[in-house]
Amino acid sequence: MASEYSVQSRETRTQGVRIQGDRSKRQAPSSVSFGTERISTGLRAEVNQVHPNLYSSKIPPLEGARKRNETTLRKISIAIFLAALAASGAQGQLPGNKQPGLEAGQETPITIGKRIEFRSAILSDTVSMNIYLPDGFEVSSREHTYPVIFINGGHGNRFFPTLAGMVKLLSERERIPESIVVSLNDMGDIPLIYTHGMWGAKTLGGSGDPQLSVQHLEKEVIPFLEKNYRANSYRLIIGVSGSSLFPIYTFTHAPDLFRSHILVAAADMIGMGYAQDKTFLDAFEEALAEAPKRRAKLYLGVADSDIQKRLDYQTNLDELERRFGQSTALDLRVEVVPKADHYEVFIKAVQSALEQNFPHELWASRYRDLVAEPGDALENIDKYYRELSKRVGFDVLPRADRWNSVNCLRFITRHLIALDRTEEAVAVAQRRVQYQPTVAASFSGLADAYEANHQLKEAAEALEQEIRLAKALPVTDDRTRAIRSTTLTAAEERLRSLKEKIAEQG
Repeated sequence: MASEYSVQSRETRTQGVRIQGDRSKRQAPSSVSFGTERISTGLRAEVNQVHPNLYSSKIPPLEGARKRNETTLRKISIAIFLAALAASGAQGQLPGNKQPGLEAGQETPITIGKRIEFRSAILSDTVSMNIYLPDGFEVSSREHTYPVIFINGGHGNRFFPTLAGMVKLLSERERIPESIVVSLNDMGDIPLIYTHGMWGAKTLGGSGDPQLSVQHLEKEVIPFLEKNYRANSYRLIIGVSGSSLFPIYTFTHAPDLFRSHILVAAADMIGMGYAQDKTFLDAFEEALAEAPKRRAKLYLGVADSDIQKRLDYQTNLDELERRFGQSTALDLRVEVVPKADHYEVFIKAVQSALEQNFPHELWASRYRDLVAEPGDALENIDKYYRELSKRVGFDVLPRADRWNSVNCLRFITRHLIALDRTEEAVAVAQRRVQYQPTVAASFSGLADAYEANHQLKEAAEALEQEIRLAKALPVTDDRTRAIRSTTLTAAEERLRSLKEKIAEQG
């Protein structure tokens, strides 16, 4: 049964805007969009995003490349200066003049995702979810798939920006895999629940059918994410406070839906139950007994201030650890976070839960160490990621590029060139192109490797492709226009030089 998804979606905004005003009176924005990549503060970072070979990150470039890079950098600097001068000159200002006050200019929302509203045939209702996608999603090949981190209910809608920001940062540092974040804004149907004194009311829920919500996820949401966003089978769900009741239900009644259940600020919830004489801990035991081969993960993070208020909350935690602390069927982590309140605990708790799922020692790869081992560089990298994929249960690929990091194929190409391992550099650069076939900079790196390996015709072909892709990049402002123009000029000059060399060689 398929749901009817609406065509329209709207972006979910962070708490802020980017203001573009008089360039003589403001600093550069922290980041702007350029094509499918991000351009960071500072000229060097901006240029490296579209022409990464201008800087070598401590690896000395070939002499010819160094001179080309210095020349290109001067041209880019002049072009950007002239663009700023022209913009400010229209108002009779020079870029160096400092004027008191700040004139507001164009405001551009800073977005972190999109909200999709759709009609669910199973729920017979219109529901919504917020979606964050990894930065490299649009430019990565189809072979890239992503875990999905769900966060449930109204709390999920509230904490979505925070969670998306955490996932963005941790995945950029490769502490976790690149992941999709989805807030299930309208999920919350739960069966009749007895609070056992944990809340003032004796019972909760009972008005909806949680099995319909499970079917909605299984037959509508998950297939939609797989089809449109390359979601893989590794799924986690987070519940915060009262919104943790549905994740608890999926743990006991839909064991295959999620690999990991993360409960935050829910010390009271686990003391509740489906019956007057049983708690959820009894339901956990029954669910694990029914699936002896199951290897579940459960995290519970609680603020110390919550425990100090209610001694029975501590009793719930103690009983949880007593029953399941040594279980081979359940990977359990229970933490009381010091100096935190009920909702403030979210950041520390979720970071710990993600580390439980993606242990630091597995996700701290060092590419230079891998290529320093005996054997072929790319084969060593692939071997590492094959073993990691087996451990986590889904395919993990080497990173084609990463912001401000040496642990990616982009950097390793240059590293191998500097080590005069040029054939291996070509193989690594080709893999980068395979992973990001629409990124102009991928072909720039491939041209470097080919040229270093004395394959001038192939280098010229790579530069021609770089030029075609660079021309297709959208221009968003004077800055990106200047960068694209000078990048194209550098690539075209380099291509002419290569063709002259090819002609000389006959």
